Formats: sequence, structure tokens, C-alpha cells
Amino acid sequence: MADLGDVNLIHGDNGAGKTSILEAIHMLALARSFRGGKPDQLIARGLDDALVRAELESATGGSHRLGVQRARGIAGARCRLDGEPLPTLSALAATLPAQVLDTGSTELVTGEPQLRRQLLDWGMFHVKHSGFHGHWQRYRRGLEQRNKLLRRGKISGRLDSAELMVWSRDLAESGEALTALRAAQAQALIDEVRGLLDADLSDVLWHGQDPQSVDVVFYPGWDRDDMALDEALLKAEATDRATGYTHPGPHRADLRVKVAGQPAAQVLSRGQLKGLAALLRLAQAQLFVRNRPPGVRGVFLVDDLPAELDARRRGWLAEYIAGLDMQVFATHIGVDDFAPGDWAVLGEPRRFHVKHGRVSAF
Repeated sequence: MADLGDVNLIHGDNGAGKTSILEAIHMLALARSFRGGKPDQLIARGLDDALVRAELESATGGSHRLGVQRARGIAGARCRLDGEPLPTLSALAATLPAQVLDTGSTELVTGEPQLRRQLLDWGMFHVKHSGFHGHWQRYRRGLEQRNKLLRRGKISGRLDSAELMVWSRDLAESGEALTALRAAQAQALIDEVRGLLDADLSDVLWHGQDPQSVDVVFYPGWDRDDMALDEALLKAEATDRATGYTHPGPHRADLRVKVAGQPAAQVLSRGQLKGLAALLRLAQAQLFVRNRPPGVRGVFLVDDLPAELDARRRGWLAEYIAGLDMQVFATHIGVDDFAPGDWAVLGEPRRFHVKHGRVSAF
């Protein structure tokens, strides 16, 4: 394969293997597929494992060797940077930040809150010195322990109230700290979305609606305006005991997207939902570029998006992504689906052809 540049266009027939290239890059970034599913689906049929290696060039000079391996039937991934194990998946994500825009991106608006929490937290993991990761880890451990205690109590009919109070207090402390950081990040992201919606470009991806009718609201996971998390946990204790799991808290946080006061999924067409999801991804990428640590650039993956857009919207989206100062990998079916001129903001794009899983310079 030829040297990679700022913008890399990958074309080939359906089933040729072009999306596998994006999957490999995403595996290097997050050790999983961007299309969901079980980790074993990343492993080719008949093989026991999947291994991806790459050389990363720092924006400030120097290079690093990154490798990620997943074995069939084994939870977790083995990740190494310059031959040394990476201790956590968050350390891997910090090494290669990646955003994805594909034909399934509408799930970001219509799907479960977890998807929008992931989008929000992705930005938090790449803000230097935010302290978010420590609070996030502490909260996850506390939530796991509190839920274990609640489940045991539900099964046995006996629950140690003093122990529950200890975990509730720990959960409240870490949850409040985590939520304060999340709320600030959410507001920054919402401001980016509003800027895109208010620009003349808003009609390009999200046409047919008044931009002022769109409202993105951060929900912290409980009624934070009326009570602190320790109060919310105490208020919900009877329900938690009866169900065996914790109800209020940051694990239920969400970015709620509404149009004219109604959930966006209920009032927008599929095309409008795709455009709104694209705006959320672009806003997060733009926010990351503005606040990223020195030496970190990141990648933006685009999978077969031209199939969903007309030429005008496709051209604008290409130009905007190319101008984000992230390395771009975009797949498409036809040679002319993305005209080279669309990506000319950062110079001539490099083009590759995929056939039967083999990649060649075009």
C-alpha cells in the first residue's frame, strides 16, 4: 500500500472488504467493532484470533508501534504500545482517538442512551487533566458493588443497611464529581451543535426543519436540580431493594435530542435523523480538535456515507471533515462517489481500491 495521507479514499464493490479496513483501525482505537456485535465477529472464520498492528506518527514528531489482539472465546483484548502492555482500554482509546460516521449512525439519535453517553464520554477521555477517568472508574466499581449487595438482599430477603449506606455514600461522591465534569462537557458539545445548526451550512445535512426547533439537553441520570445524588439514592432505596439494582445515577445519563419539544426520533424523517446524527459526530470531532492534548491528532472514519447523500450534501460533508485536522479514511462503492476535489482542503487525497480483500493504490 502507498503511504497514507491526510485523506484516504477507499473504494470497492460491496463485500470486497473495504469496511474491514475501517474495522481494523477502529479495533486499534477501541478494541471492538464500530458496528456492534460480539468481539468474536472480528475474527475471520476458521481462525483463533485477530491481530492488528500499526505505526502511529505523532503530530509533534516521532512514531509508535501499536498492536491489538483478540482471541476467540476470551474476554478482553491484548493491547501493546511500543511492545509494552497498555493497562486499560481507556489508555488504548487515548492513544488513537477515533470518530465514526456510517449508515447506521441514526442509532445515535434513535437508539439507547448508552450510545449518547459513549459519545459524551469519548470527549471526556481526551481532555487532558480532566480527572474524569478516575471518577468514572470509581463510580463503576461502586455501582457494581452496590448492585451485588442489592441482588443478594433481594434473593436472601436480608440486606445489611449499614453496608448499603457505605456504598451509597461512595457512589454519591464519585457520581457527583463525574456528573459535574460530564455536565460541563455536555454544555460544550451542545454549544458546538448549536453553532453548526445556526450556520448557513445546517440546511446541507439537516434540511426541512427550523434549526431553532432543535434542543439537545443533558440529563444527568437523576433530577439533579431538585436533589443531590445521595438524596436521590435514599429516596429510591425501597425500589432498589425490590428490583435488585440501582436506579438513579450517572449510569443513566443521556443527551436527549428533541425537535419542537418532541423526541427527534418521533418527528424526523430517516434522512433528517441521519443528518442530525452527522451533526452530533461532527460537533464532537470539532470539540476534540479544539481541546486535544499535544501530539494527538485522531482519525475520522466514514463508511459508505455517499449512498445516503446527494452530491451537494456529500461534497459539503467531505469538505468539512477534511478540514477538521484529523486523518480521514472514507469508504465508498463507486470511484466517483467522492470526487477528489471534495477533499481538496488538505491537498490531494490518496485513493485505494479493494478487491477480494486485497488493497492497492488507485
